[in-house]
Amino acid sequence: MIANTLKALILATVVALTPSQPAQAFNNDQFVWTSPGRYGSNVHLYVYWSLQCPHCHEAMPYLKRLPRKYPWVKVHLREVTKNPQYIDDYIAMAEATGQRAGSVPAFFYCGQMYSGWGDEFTTGGWLTGELQTCHTNPADFD
Repeated sequence: MIANTLKALILATVVALTPSQPAQAFNNDQFVWTSPGRYGSNVHLYVYWSLQCPHCHEAMPYLKRLPRKYPWVKVHLREVTKNPQYIDDYIAMAEATGQRAGSVPAFFYCGQMYSGWGDEFTTGGWLTGELQTCHTNPADFD
């Protein structure tokens, strides 16, 4: 319990102090980025977020609409406040992309990491474009 509380406090401090940054591509077979699906390749979007994060809450309506509009997008919401085991996953995914876990919300897709949220028209529009590109041509992310 103390270890989990300590991890949560460390992540909260890092989140508060680390600016968001775009990510780099990588090849890593331990993460599922795409999978066969009814609509061609499914694209898996992993989202790490916190209950205390206002930007995370602002992103939620967009994230919940995304798979309804694009059924090939599989959103995996991973809330770190009540689920401290996700902190280790977040750190591992960030390290695999050559980044540091820090800010939430953090988005992982097609071997990419991006953290931060503006609004559904800026960040959401950009993210939708990235997911569409990965869906139609995943080789662009290799």
